Amino acid sequence: MLHPAFEGLGARSMTSGAMAADARLDRAGWEAHRTVPVELRGLEPALALFGL
Repeated sequence: MLHPAFEGLGARSMTSGAMAADARLDRAGWEAHRTVPVELRGLEPALALFGL
């Protein structure tokens, strides 16, 4: 879910509730640790749902 949020929606930071202690990650931290190439397709029709 990080790639669609940062690359597709332009998020500046994310907070995850997946762990007991909420983990916050900013865009720079995500970019520094990206290791798997991801291709995002088909998001354009849904951008309006996110106010973009």
